[in-house]
Amino acid sequence: MQKEIYLLVVGKLRDKNLIALEEEYLKRITLPKLKIFELKAESDILKKCKDLSPSNKCKIILLDENGQENSSTQFSKWFYELVESSNEKICLVIGPFQGFSEEFQKLKFPKISLSKMTYPHMWARILLVEQLYRAQSIYQGHPYHY
Repeated sequence: MQKEIYLLVVGKLRDKNLIALEEEYLKRITLPKLKIFELKAESDILKKCKDLSPSNKCKIILLDENGQENSSTQFSKWFYELVESSNEKICLVIGPFQGFSEEFQKLKFPKISLSKMTYPHMWARILLVEQLYRAQSIYQGHPYHY
């Protein structure tokens, strides 16, 4: 499984402490490799997906408070089944801090949620990156999760 997963984030991470934390998790995520793209606006999401997959084979999954919730173990199982079975590029998307627009919501992309609780936009990004590392740990039987 030599794939890259893309995390598209509307907005820029500016806090040096959070940047350092994210970089630490990114070093640990190896299966598949995670690449993050910061976008200026929601309108850039579909453009970036097209750039990443000119053949339009891109699986877009939105992080949304109304998305499917999973335990870390369920998330790991779901994520690695998706990675192993998909022939498409996988783009996880964190939208603007105010949420996805009605027009974007109408596109009916699948949605996942980190929790029923609401987090600051920048923390959601860090939480997702940590959960991707945790998913890898679970998948590989690494003791990080346990």
